Amino acid sequence: MRRAEVLKLVLWFCAGAFAVVAAARMLFGLGATTALTDTFPWGLWKMFNVVACVPVAAGGFVLAGIFYIFHMKRYKPIMRATVLMALLGYSSVAASLTLDIGVPWRIWFPMIHWQHHSVLFEVAWCIILYLNVLLLEFSPTVLERLPFAGLLKLIKKATIVLVIIGIGLSVLHQSSLGTLFLIMPFRLHPLWYTWLLPLLFLLSAIGLGIMAVIGLTLLVGWLYRKDFDLDMLSRLARGASYFMGAYFLVRIIDIIATGKFSLIWAGGFDSVNFCMESLLSVLIPVALLQFPKVRNTKAGLAACSIMVILGTVLYRMNCSGIAMMTSIKEFYFPAWTEIVFTVGIVSGAGIVFLFLVEHFSVYPHIGKGTEQAGETPRFDAISHDWTSPIALAGYRQYSFMFILGAALASAFLPNDAVRGAQPVRCPVQRSRRTLAVKLLDNRGKTDGLARSDAKDACEVLVLDGNRNQRFVLFNHDAHVKREGDKKSCVLCHHMNMPEDRETACGECHCDMYSPTPLFNHDYHVQQLNGNEGCVECHKDPAAPKNRETATPCAECHKDLRVAGSRIAVPTDRSKQFLAVGYEQAMHGLCISCHKERHPDVNGLPAVQTRCSFCHGHDATQTASAK
Repeated sequence: MRRAEVLKLVLWFCAGAFAVVAAARMLFGLGATTALTDTFPWGLWKMFNVVACVPVAAGGFVLAGIFYIFHMKRYKPIMRATVLMALLGYSSVAASLTLDIGVPWRIWFPMIHWQHHSVLFEVAWCIILYLNVLLLEFSPTVLERLPFAGLLKLIKKATIVLVIIGIGLSVLHQSSLGTLFLIMPFRLHPLWYTWLLPLLFLLSAIGLGIMAVIGLTLLVGWLYRKDFDLDMLSRLARGASYFMGAYFLVRIIDIIATGKFSLIWAGGFDSVNFCMESLLSVLIPVALLQFPKVRNTKAGLAACSIMVILGTVLYRMNCSGIAMMTSIKEFYFPAWTEIVFTVGIVSGAGIVFLFLVEHFSVYPHIGKGTEQAGETPRFDAISHDWTSPIALAGYRQYSFMFILGAALASAFLPNDAVRGAQPVRCPVQRSRRTLAVKLLDNRGKTDGLARSDAKDACEVLVLDGNRNQRFVLFNHDAHVKREGDKKSCVLCHHMNMPEDRETACGECHCDMYSPTPLFNHDYHVQQLNGNEGCVECHKDPAAPKNRETATPCAECHKDLRVAGSRIAVPTDRSKQFLAVGYEQAMHGLCISCHKERHPDVNGLPAVQTRCSFCHGHDATQTASAK
């Protein structure tokens, strides 16, 4: 079996696994298929598939400029492959970005909703336009095999214009990707943050793009056992080393000038990360490429290409996420589904690349019959069996590997990716008591409460069900007095637990965010002597035993519901057995009451209906709760 066939089998396996993960992401969302959090919203898909893959495809505009602008014809054998690599790279970015955003079907919104002050808006438009330019640049390779001679001639005439437009768009968005991170000086580690990020991103993209072209050319030559002009690749590598050296020189001068040089030797994860990234991306490969014995050999060029690709990709991933973990104090490691997704995107691009190489004139001496043409199956009269040609057998193998990858990915999908992201249980903690004094605004009116040890402080409840310190200081006694003393309890405490009065909210609304079942069937079965007690609730033996046909709970528990409460019991029987989450219950009760008692003023919501009225004391507390 040829090397290319083995590689394609692996790529089809990864593509099958990717298909399953992508389907799970579309059905159940990012939370079910990623390890992302609100603190770390940009994960592997953004860091690698978008920020790091874009410079890998930068060889397209660099080689186009060298070939068409400076007329260096020696690079013609790899020109089409370079444009194809750029096209597939940007297509991979677009596909990954589509699945990575929260609402994928709105990927086209930047085309109609213009945000002129947004860097992302400029990046989005540059990628959209450059992707179309690359399609036109590569189209002659396909049109040569189709009966569209007039269109082919027109595109060839417009090639130089397309190249100039493409170079401009690439320079704009390669540098703008660095501009994205200028808004986070306190989030990105100082060794990576600098106002020169746009320039550094552009220089590193040029060097990485050239080395990626060299690495791809060597890989294709190895797969199909073809030789390329080593002198041509050596010249490219030497040119790339100048750009990589310029990138590192600008970066290290900036670090020294801004007084950050000592951070390199400070120790810890970030220092090791910086040193490893610098060695891989610049110091080792640039030093090796200065020696002709390394630069003029396949092994030397391959080793330098791999190091530059790994090091520069690491630099981009550091800027977009890894170098932020220290400041935000949160560790992120991608879920296996994220890794499969990333590998699958690259695999899909690899499958398309190899197909076009084998069936079109991407390289001068590869293609047009590289893979044996398909034949119809024949019946062998001796063996009484159908014989398949090599090409058809290959397709069967690729299909098998695709299905195998999809099956294995399906078997190991996390539960959330099969059933959807499940809410994390957050049991409600009981309320506490503390002392508080009234806060007055500049008009002398009450503006909330604050904890205090003062003698004139009153006792209040601290409502902090999930203990996240965004608590509410609730003056229970003041509310009771204002609403009519003891008779007012029924307004809020609308249900009673057995043998209880004014049951606390957290007894029924037991989870902070999720509904809690109110009816414990197993407990009732135990109390009513097992199955013999079913008739107590299910009186009609012919009716199905469900909630709709069961005897209402209030018939046995006479004081379960409290008359005169402002909280209405749902008329839907299926909802009467569920207590909404604690947060929803508190907001539904308090906010609705505040809105009734304090209507809008001049079209603006009253102070008592705003979030800060109840939650505005968080930063002003001075004493701990009892």
